[in-house]
Amino acid sequence: MIKKTIVFSTALMALFFFVHYLSLKKTPTLALKVMTYNIGNSGCPHKLSRTKMINMIMTIIKKEGPDIVMLQEAGYLKGRLPEAIGYHSIFFKKEHVALLSRMPLKKVGEHYLDNKSGKDGEAICASTEWNGKGLLVCSAYLTSIPVAYKGKVVISKAKMLGIALRETLFDTQRVHEAEDLIQWISGLGYKNVVIGGDFNSLFFFKSMRHMREKFSDTAWGTPAFWSTSYKWPQSFLPFKIDYIYVTKNMEYGGTKIIRQSPGDHYPVVTYVR
Repeated sequence: MIKKTIVFSTALMALFFFVHYLSLKKTPTLALKVMTYNIGNSGCPHKLSRTKMINMIMTIIKKEGPDIVMLQEAGYLKGRLPEAIGYHSIFFKKEHVALLSRMPLKKVGEHYLDNKSGKDGEAICASTEWNGKGLLVCSAYLTSIPVAYKGKVVISKAKMLGIALRETLFDTQRVHEAEDLIQWISGLGYKNVVIGGDFNSLFFFKSMRHMREKFSDTAWGTPAFWSTSYKWPQSFLPFKIDYIYVTKNMEYGGTKIIRQSPGDHYPVVTYVR
């Protein structure tokens, strides 16, 4: 029994490193490095001052050096530091989602997702150029599911499983918002699109299945796909709810989750071309 367990564990570990190798090998040359990052700290067990939060966030962004950053819960960053560290910035009028870019950005539009609902879903898109090609970049936020408070899961495992089942099988708020996001972005008419955001959905939820029908999940085939991007709730489910999607004609690779953040989300980065 012990021998079988060792063999199985060794095989699983070998598969993990092989998949990781493939993800590195797929990283396109002359690629654009993009990051999605929810910089809110509402789920943190400790509260940091805004100044300290901003300094820590900017340090992480500068260290990683992404060409484009899609931000969520970003209102308090407006007018503070992005331009000083070499980024152009565009904020949603509600200041919840935003875009930072080393290249000039032209705002294309902003959109309340499923706006009849009165929920928090929203997105902002801007255009830029990379290697002579037009590119649409979007930051999105889907309405959250309240499962944690001050860093602790506040619902039972049974209720969490019920939520997961409902989000997997039925047309919930996040499904409506994902459908609206897809329809809106598709209507903008861009061939090359990068969408980063806090989708408040696990990969098997119906909302994310809809997203993968139209776009490629850049974490697919990498360890990041099975990892956690929402940092505080200690639960039996991997809380990866932050994603970067691209149109299916684009190359991508090297997706990883950066295990540093003063807030309740880790940033996700990838390379696209």
